[in-house]
Amino acid sequence: MVNLELPITVPDNMPHLGTVKVWAHLSQVVLTLLTICTVAPVIATEIRFYSGSQAGPNWTLFVAIFTSWIPVLLVYFPWAYDRKNKFKRIGKFCLKPRTNLIFTGFGSLMWAAAGIAMAVHANNPDHCNIDSERAADDGDYASAWSAQCNCAKAAAGFAWITCLMWIATLICSVIIFWNEKQLIQKNLREHQQNKQEALAQQEQGEAMMENEAHPEDNVKYQVPSQQNTYYHPSPTPPPHAITEPYPVDYRTNTVTPPQQYLYPSNSATPSQYPQYHAETTPMPMAQRF
Repeated sequence: MVNLELPITVPDNMPHLGTVKVWAHLSQVVLTLLTICTVAPVIATEIRFYSGSQAGPNWTLFVAIFTSWIPVLLVYFPWAYDRKNKFKRIGKFCLKPRTNLIFTGFGSLMWAAAGIAMAVHANNPDHCNIDSERAADDGDYASAWSAQCNCAKAAAGFAWITCLMWIATLICSVIIFWNEKQLIQKNLREHQQNKQEALAQQEQGEAMMENEAHPEDNVKYQVPSQQNTYYHPSPTPPPHAITEPYPVDYRTNTVTPPQQYLYPSNSATPSQYPQYHAETTPMPMAQRF
């Protein structure tokens, strides 16, 4: 069995979408041939007895002939490019989702118009009623006119079925085109994210290299560690230190403090700070140490 799967990107939940699209195009070819085979006798009979044909069958025949090459273009050339490595330029062109979207949309519109025109023609009673005068003059008229009426109805049915096949391929092309756009957007986002991460790593690496090359520049930016500072509980600053020792009387084993004491400030008085007033009472040697 011939593998008709084409190298196109399809959604993950529709793995056989490409194969379905190929078979739909092949169905279009078969239905187009059937439409031509049924509409051609209608045109021939009208020309035979009325020296001209109606617009509906003429338009349907034109659409069938004009669009018959599109399925071949969208199936054979991509297949030959993928399997035989032939027709590279036209094969790549026909594999593009945008190309398929344009051609299938165009074919759907053309066959929808052909189906409407042929249905209107087949349902017109004047195109099926037998003219008694012509039937009397020509013995083949009655059978030929009845046959062309049946062919017109069949042609209308084949035209609508062909239109449905074109719409099916259009839906497949829209899904494939949308999936391609989503993949492109995803790749762009990933590329942008990878680019930003690479720039961040590059900047970090440059900063580390600069720090290793000039380590002394970071010394002045170092924050000193905080140390616990304990303050004197008194609302006033502590008194100035006394550098000279107290006079000691070794006979009585006592220490006599000086009569004058240094206060916290020059403007302070003993009455404001009684806790720092000089002691005149001799202090025993045991309390001194």
